[in-house]
Amino acid sequence: MKRATNLILTVVCLIIVASAASFLSACSKEPYCKYDFFYIEDNVIIRLTDLGHRQTDIVIPASVTAIGERAFRCGGSPNVSRLGRVSSVIFEEGSRLTYIGELAFFGTRVSAINLPDTVTSIGAGAFSSTNYLLSINIPPAVTSVESFVFMNSNLSSIVIPAAVATIGEWAFAHNPSLVSIEFEAGSGLTSIGGDAFNGTGLTSVAIPALVTYIGRGAFMWAVNLVSVEFEAGSGLTSIGNFVFAATGLTEINIPASITAIWEGAFSGADGLANVTLEDGSQLQSIGARAFENTISMTSIAVPSSVTSIMDGAFGGWTGAQTIYVLGRSADEIPNGLVLGWSGNAKVVWGN
Repeated sequence: MKRATNLILTVVCLIIVASAASFLSACSKEPYCKYDFFYIEDNVIIRLTDLGHRQTDIVIPASVTAIGERAFRCGGSPNVSRLGRVSSVIFEEGSRLTYIGELAFFGTRVSAINLPDTVTSIGAGAFSSTNYLLSINIPPAVTSVESFVFMNSNLSSIVIPAAVATIGEWAFAHNPSLVSIEFEAGSGLTSIGGDAFNGTGLTSVAIPALVTYIGRGAFMWAVNLVSVEFEAGSGLTSIGNFVFAATGLTEINIPASITAIWEGAFSGADGLANVTLEDGSQLQSIGARAFENTISMTSIAVPSSVTSIMDGAFGGWTGAQTIYVLGRSADEIPNGLVLGWSGNAKVVWGN
């Protein structure tokens, strides 16, 4: 009887070992391996399993080097809700993660996440439509905040590391809870994409000196934005189309490096009362509708360097407002005055 029992145990052990070997062999032949919570290939999380989506807390193994596109987004399984249940993501100590793919956490319930310093790249839209996301860090080695990456999140503040050179289009847009942005000392930022902060709750922003480009509508509809400062030595050469349109600005000092204020740049900023240009201003052109309906301004001084003022640049201005065109007469701006440029404002030449 004892021999029979030992024989049975031996057979059972052989079956278990054979099954494990069979699984490992099959796993090596499949596109990726299935674990309890993840499908993983070459240390990359491809996507969550249904069981993974049912968890509230997920721990990312230290061996994982990348999180693939749409990895945490539910795939329409009838067994889990579209958003899944994951609200907490933690990275094991010693994490080797370097890359987070596009739309990786799109539309999830994650409320806070502390990314490891090993991360160097975060794909476009990776945390977009995360309405529960209250806090996140951008690791110090990241050089680009990609388009749409935090759009429609619920962040209240963000710190942009010094290594970041570009902020993509719509990166933080439609996030009214975002009231604070800080650029680390020595910021290498050179470019802010179109609509990057459209519709945010920012109250103030200091544009780093190395920024040379701000895209269309970058701060448009940031209705609480009352203060914008340009760091000393600003290299910005233009204020793009609708960049500060419909903001809450009350005053602004435009750097001497600016040569063009484009269409609608301050349009609808109805609380804007004071616009000054730094000494030595190089401003040459003021675009159509640039200061349209800036009804709180009583006057503006246009420097003698300006050679072009486009249609409706001061549209909506009334007889109670004055435009001083310094050092020029009406016929000294060749081909530069378009009918209706001054609205109904009083124009004073040559002072």
